[in-house]
Amino acid sequence: MAIISIARELGAHGDEIGELLARRLPGTLLNKELLEKRFKEFGVNLKTLQRYDERRPGFWASFSAEQDVYLHILKTVVYEEMNKGACVILGRGGNILLQDLANCLRIRLVAPFEVRVQRLMEQLSCTKKKAEKTLETSDKDRTGFCRFHFNSEWAAPTEYQLVLNTACFSAEQCVEMLLSCSRQLIGPEQEAAGHQQLQDRILAQNIIESIIFQKNIPVQFLEVQCSNGTATLFGVVSSPNIARAAEEATQAVSGVKAVDNRIQVVREQPLRRM
Repeated sequence: MAIISIARELGAHGDEIGELLARRLPGTLLNKELLEKRFKEFGVNLKTLQRYDERRPGFWASFSAEQDVYLHILKTVVYEEMNKGACVILGRGGNILLQDLANCLRIRLVAPFEVRVQRLMEQLSCTKKKAEKTLETSDKDRTGFCRFHFNSEWAAPTEYQLVLNTACFSAEQCVEMLLSCSRQLIGPEQEAAGHQQLQDRILAQNIIESIIFQKNIPVQFLEVQCSNGTATLFGVVSSPNIARAAEEATQAVSGVKAVDNRIQVVREQPLRRM
Protein backbone atom coordinates (compact mmCIF):
# COMPACT_ATOMS: atom_id res chain seq x y z
CA MET A 1 0.00 0.00 0.00
CA ALA A 2 2.06 2.94 -1.28
CA ILE A 3 1.29 6.35 0.16
CA ILE A 4 2.82 9.23 -1.81
CA SER A 5 2.54 12.84 -0.69
CA ILE A 6 3.20 15.49 -3.34
CA ALA A 7 3.99 19.10 -2.52
CA ARG A 8 4.16 21.09 -5.73
CA GLU A 9 4.85 24.52 -7.06
CA LEU A 10 2.18 25.87 -9.39
CA GLY A 11 3.42 25.26 -12.92
CA ALA A 12 5.54 22.23 -11.94
CA HIS A 13 2.99 19.78 -13.42
CA GLY A 14 2.11 18.50 -9.95
CA ASP A 15 -1.58 17.89 -10.66
CA GLU A 16 -0.83 16.04 -13.89
CA ILE A 17 1.84 13.87 -12.26
CA GLY A 18 -0.44 13.19 -9.29
CA GLU A 19 -3.25 11.99 -11.56
CA LEU A 20 -0.93 9.74 -13.58
CA LEU A 21 0.62 8.34 -10.40
CA ALA A 22 -2.78 7.53 -8.85
CA ARG A 23 -3.78 5.64 -12.01
CA ARG A 24 -0.52 3.69 -12.09
CA LEU A 25 -0.53 2.56 -8.44
CA PRO A 26 -3.61 2.31 -8.68
CA GLY A 27 -4.98 4.33 -5.80
CA THR A 28 -7.04 7.28 -4.62
CA LEU A 29 -6.06 10.82 -5.61
CA LEU A 30 -6.75 13.13 -2.69
CA ASN A 31 -7.07 16.51 -4.38
CA LYS A 32 -9.30 19.57 -4.09
CA GLU A 33 -12.28 17.86 -5.73
CA LEU A 34 -12.23 14.90 -3.35
CA LEU A 35 -11.75 17.19 -0.36
CA GLU A 36 -14.78 19.28 -1.39
CA LYS A 37 -16.87 16.12 -1.65
CA ARG A 38 -15.80 14.91 1.80
CA PHE A 39 -16.40 18.34 3.40
CA LYS A 40 -19.97 18.22 2.07
CA GLU A 41 -20.39 14.77 3.61
CA PHE A 42 -19.32 16.23 6.97
CA GLY A 43 -21.95 18.95 6.53
CA VAL A 44 -19.37 21.75 6.57
CA ASN A 45 -19.85 24.88 4.48
CA LEU A 46 -17.40 24.93 1.58
CA LYS A 47 -16.53 28.53 2.46
CA THR A 48 -14.55 27.06 5.36
CA LEU A 49 -12.52 25.03 2.89
CA GLN A 50 -11.99 28.06 0.65
CA ARG A 51 -10.73 30.20 3.54
CA TYR A 52 -8.09 27.76 4.75
CA ASP A 53 -7.21 25.30 1.99
CA GLU A 54 -3.59 25.77 0.82
CA ARG A 55 -3.49 29.37 1.95
CA ARG A 56 -2.74 31.38 5.04
CA PRO A 57 -6.04 32.65 6.45
CA GLY A 58 -6.71 36.36 6.73
CA PHE A 59 -6.25 38.20 10.02
CA TRP A 60 -9.76 37.68 11.41
CA ALA A 61 -10.13 34.17 9.98
CA SER A 62 -6.99 33.13 11.87
CA PHE A 63 -8.88 33.67 15.15
CA SER A 64 -11.92 31.66 14.09
CA ALA A 65 -12.78 28.19 15.41
CA GLU A 66 -13.35 27.26 11.75
CA GLN A 67 -9.62 26.64 11.38
CA ASP A 68 -9.84 23.85 13.97
CA VAL A 69 -12.75 22.34 12.05
CA TYR A 70 -10.80 22.54 8.78
CA LEU A 71 -7.71 20.86 10.22
CA HIS A 72 -9.71 18.15 11.96
CA ILE A 73 -11.63 17.22 8.82
CA LEU A 74 -8.48 17.45 6.69
CA LYS A 75 -6.62 14.99 8.95
CA THR A 76 -9.64 12.71 9.21
CA VAL A 77 -10.09 12.57 5.42
CA VAL A 78 -6.38 12.01 4.77
CA TYR A 79 -6.19 9.14 7.27
CA GLU A 80 -9.47 7.56 6.12
CA GLU A 81 -8.45 7.61 2.45
CA MET A 82 -5.04 6.14 3.29
CA ASN A 83 -6.71 3.39 5.30
CA LYS A 84 -8.55 2.24 2.17
CA GLY A 85 -5.31 1.46 0.31
CA ALA A 86 -2.78 3.12 -1.98
CA CYS A 87 -3.16 6.89 -2.04
CA VAL A 88 -1.64 10.01 -3.61
CA ILE A 89 -2.07 13.15 -1.52
CA LEU A 90 -1.79 16.36 -3.49
CA GLY A 91 -0.60 19.23 -1.27
CA ARG A 92 -2.62 19.99 1.87
CA GLY A 93 0.47 19.68 4.11
CA GLY A 94 0.57 15.94 3.49
CA ASN A 95 4.34 15.84 3.87
CA ILE A 96 3.95 17.19 7.42
CA LEU A 97 0.89 15.18 8.42
CA LEU A 98 2.67 12.00 7.31
CA GLN A 99 6.20 12.98 8.27
CA ASP A 100 7.02 9.94 10.40
CA LEU A 101 4.87 7.41 8.57
CA ALA A 102 7.05 4.45 7.56
CA ASN A 103 5.17 3.61 4.35
CA CYS A 104 4.92 7.15 2.94
CA LEU A 105 7.08 8.74 0.24
CA ARG A 106 7.14 12.51 0.63
CA ILE A 107 8.19 14.45 -2.46
CA ARG A 108 8.28 18.02 -3.77
CA LEU A 109 7.94 18.99 -7.43
CA VAL A 110 9.63 22.21 -8.58
CA ALA A 111 10.65 23.97 -11.77
CA PRO A 112 12.53 27.21 -12.60
CA PHE A 113 10.33 30.29 -12.33
CA GLU A 114 10.58 31.14 -16.04
CA VAL A 115 9.59 27.60 -17.00
CA ARG A 116 6.58 27.82 -14.71
CA VAL A 117 5.65 31.21 -16.19
CA GLN A 118 5.71 29.82 -19.72
CA ARG A 119 3.63 26.79 -18.73
CA LEU A 120 1.04 28.95 -17.00
CA MET A 121 0.82 31.35 -19.95
CA GLU A 122 0.01 28.38 -22.19
CA GLN A 123 -2.39 26.80 -19.71
CA LEU A 124 -4.34 29.98 -18.94
CA SER A 125 -3.80 31.77 -22.26
CA CYS A 126 -2.71 34.82 -20.28
CA THR A 127 0.02 37.46 -20.38
CA LYS A 128 3.46 36.99 -18.85
CA LYS A 129 2.65 39.60 -16.21
CA LYS A 130 -0.54 37.79 -15.21
CA ALA A 131 1.27 34.43 -15.02
CA GLU A 132 4.05 35.89 -12.86
CA LYS A 133 1.55 37.45 -10.48
CA THR A 134 -0.43 34.20 -10.23
CA LEU A 135 2.70 32.19 -9.43
CA GLU A 136 3.89 34.67 -6.81
CA THR A 137 0.48 34.59 -5.11
CA SER A 138 0.38 30.79 -5.19
CA ASP A 139 3.87 30.44 -3.72
CA LYS A 140 3.01 32.94 -0.98
CA ASP A 141 -0.26 31.17 -0.14
CA ARG A 142 1.31 27.71 0.09
CA THR A 143 4.21 29.00 2.16
CA GLY A 144 1.77 30.73 4.51
CA PHE A 145 -0.46 27.66 4.71
CA CYS A 146 2.38 25.44 5.96
CA ARG A 147 3.74 28.05 8.35
CA PHE A 148 0.36 28.89 9.88
CA HIS A 149 -1.13 25.41 10.22
CA PHE A 150 1.98 23.27 10.71
CA ASN A 151 4.85 25.63 11.61
CA SER A 152 6.79 24.17 8.70
CA GLU A 153 8.72 25.60 5.74
CA TRP A 154 7.02 24.53 2.52
CA ALA A 155 10.07 25.20 0.33
CA ALA A 156 12.70 23.59 2.60
CA PRO A 157 14.17 20.55 0.76
CA THR A 158 14.89 18.74 4.03
CA GLU A 159 11.13 18.45 4.63
CA TYR A 160 11.01 15.85 1.83
CA GLN A 161 12.66 12.59 0.87
CA LEU A 162 12.92 13.68 -2.74
CA VAL A 163 12.83 17.01 -4.64
CA LEU A 164 12.31 16.67 -8.39
CA ASN A 165 12.84 19.36 -11.04
CA THR A 166 10.11 18.71 -13.59
CA ALA A 167 11.76 20.97 -16.18
CA CYS A 168 14.21 18.12 -16.79
CA PHE A 169 11.72 15.28 -17.24
CA SER A 170 8.34 14.53 -18.77
CA ALA A 171 5.38 13.77 -16.51
CA GLU A 172 5.62 10.09 -17.47
CA GLN A 173 9.32 9.97 -16.58
CA CYS A 174 8.59 11.61 -13.22
CA VAL A 175 5.95 8.98 -12.47
CA GLU A 176 8.38 6.15 -13.31
CA MET A 177 11.02 7.60 -10.98
CA LEU A 178 8.55 8.09 -8.16
CA LEU A 179 7.22 4.54 -8.46
CA SER A 180 10.79 3.22 -8.46
CA CYS A 181 11.67 5.25 -5.35
CA SER A 182 8.52 4.04 -3.63
CA ARG A 183 9.36 0.40 -4.33
CA GLN A 184 12.92 0.83 -3.08
CA LEU A 185 12.03 2.69 0.13
CA ILE A 186 8.82 0.92 1.13
CA GLY A 187 9.05 -2.83 1.72
CA PRO A 188 6.97 -5.26 3.82
CA GLU A 189 8.56 -4.05 7.07
CA GLN A 190 7.72 -0.40 6.31
CA GLU A 191 4.23 -1.41 5.20
CA ALA A 192 3.52 -3.16 8.50
CA ALA A 193 4.95 -0.33 10.61
CA GLY A 194 3.09 2.30 8.58
CA HIS A 195 -0.20 0.43 8.94
CA GLN A 196 0.10 0.41 12.73
CA GLN A 197 1.09 4.09 12.79
CA LEU A 198 -1.95 4.92 10.69
CA GLN A 199 -4.29 3.03 13.04
CA ASP A 200 -2.82 5.00 15.95
CA ARG A 201 -3.47 8.29 14.14
CA ILE A 202 -7.02 7.31 13.22
CA LEU A 203 -7.70 6.45 16.86
CA ALA A 204 -6.26 9.81 17.95
CA GLN A 205 -8.55 11.62 15.53
CA ASN A 206 -11.55 9.68 16.84
CA ILE A 207 -10.67 10.78 20.36
CA ILE A 208 -10.39 14.42 19.32
CA GLU A 209 -13.72 14.09 17.53
CA SER A 210 -15.32 12.81 20.74
CA ILE A 211 -13.78 15.36 23.13
CA ILE A 212 -14.01 18.54 21.07
CA PHE A 213 -16.70 18.08 18.44
CA GLN A 214 -19.18 15.67 20.05
CA LYS A 215 -19.00 16.38 23.77
CA ASN A 216 -17.75 19.99 23.46
CA ILE A 217 -15.30 19.58 26.35
CA PRO A 218 -13.27 22.82 26.54
CA VAL A 219 -9.67 21.55 26.31
CA GLN A 220 -7.27 24.15 24.95
CA PHE A 221 -4.35 23.05 22.73
CA LEU A 222 -5.60 19.46 22.77
CA GLU A 223 -3.14 16.93 21.41
CA VAL A 224 -3.65 13.17 21.41
CA GLN A 225 -0.98 10.56 20.82
CA CYS A 226 -1.84 6.87 20.52
CA SER A 227 0.30 3.75 20.56
CA ASN A 228 -1.21 0.28 20.35
CA GLY A 229 -4.41 1.32 22.12
CA THR A 230 -2.84 3.56 24.77
CA ALA A 231 -3.95 7.19 24.39
CA THR A 232 -1.91 10.03 25.87
CA LEU A 233 -3.76 13.34 26.30
CA PHE A 234 -2.09 16.75 26.34
CA GLY A 235 -3.72 20.15 26.72
CA VAL A 236 -4.80 22.84 29.15
CA VAL A 237 -8.07 23.11 31.10
CA SER A 238 -9.39 25.35 33.85
CA SER A 239 -10.50 22.66 36.31
CA PRO A 240 -9.82 19.02 37.29
CA ASN A 241 -13.43 18.14 36.42
CA ILE A 242 -12.84 19.09 32.79
CA ALA A 243 -9.66 17.00 32.67
CA ARG A 244 -11.59 14.02 34.07
CA ALA A 245 -14.38 14.52 31.54
CA ALA A 246 -11.83 14.42 28.71
CA GLU A 247 -10.36 11.22 30.13
CA GLU A 248 -13.78 9.59 30.45
CA ALA A 249 -14.67 10.57 26.88
CA THR A 250 -11.41 9.01 25.72
CA GLN A 251 -12.03 5.76 27.61
CA ALA A 252 -15.39 5.43 25.85
CA VAL A 253 -13.85 5.55 22.35
CA SER A 254 -13.70 2.15 20.68
CA GLY A 255 -10.14 0.85 20.46
CA VAL A 256 -8.81 2.65 23.53
CA LYS A 257 -7.24 0.25 26.05
CA ALA A 258 -5.61 2.72 28.44
CA VAL A 259 -5.42 6.49 28.99
CA ASP A 260 -2.43 8.53 30.15
CA ASN A 261 -3.96 11.88 31.07
CA ARG A 262 -1.32 14.62 30.97
CA ILE A 263 -3.75 17.51 30.59
CA GLN A 264 -2.66 20.43 32.75
CA VAL A 265 -5.06 22.31 35.01
CA VAL A 266 -4.37 26.04 34.95
CA ARG A 267 -6.69 28.04 37.15
CA GLU A 268 -7.31 31.68 36.39
CA GLN A 269 -5.77 33.88 39.07
CA PRO A 270 -8.12 36.48 40.62
CA LEU A 271 -7.19 40.11 40.16
CA ARG A 272 -5.64 41.70 43.23
CA ARG A 273 -6.11 45.30 44.20
CA MET A 274 -2.99 47.36 44.54
